[in-house]
Amino acid sequence: MNELLYPTSTRTTRQPELPLAEQRRIFEAERQRQMRKNSWMLAPALLPAVAPLGVEALIALGARSAAAISPGPLAFQTKPALRSKAGDNKLRDEGRKQFARANGISAQEMQAVVHHSRPVEWSHIIPRANPNSTANLWALREAAHKLANREWAKFAASLGGRRPTQAEFMREKLRIDRLVAPYVLRAGVPRSSKPSKAEVLR
Repeated sequence: MNELLYPTSTRTTRQPELPLAEQRRIFEAERQRQMRKNSWMLAPALLPAVAPLGVEALIALGARSAAAISPGPLAFQTKPALRSKAGDNKLRDEGRKQFARANGISAQEMQAVVHHSRPVEWSHIIPRANPNSTANLWALREAAHKLANREWAKFAASLGGRRPTQAEFMREKLRIDRLVAPYVLRAGVPRSSKPSKAEVLR
């Protein structure tokens, strides 16, 4: 009776563990399968298999998974495509067509030229940014466009042949944007303002 009320020992049923080598083999096979799927849920999915191997295995698995799916520090810090004068001219022609489609009128009909706020010749600095996005296409009088081109030429000369950083490029872009903003033409909005000859030539 006392033995029924107060058992002297408690026994639990324990499943036999697989040999360590077999556990490692199962873990590695599952890890490879999950890596092929690029699953961000890799570590949680493998937690039951990793547990017998210890904390070190789980840490190593997390590090490998992060390296496999990490896109890098900046998505547009990629190797730029080779550029050519013919390719740049093609992009400019596509920009004029895109401007006409977006505004229902060509820049030529507005007595203007299409200005790329991020110039085509500098498109390799941010290669994933479309130089012919509508926001990047402005209509400027010829005089204002020459003013912008002159400032970009000064910027290029100041670099001494080196490639600018993205920060340097964007800082110069915003400066030139502010310079020509008063002369931007918009479809259906009459505007005759343009920089003076002195501004263009200074």
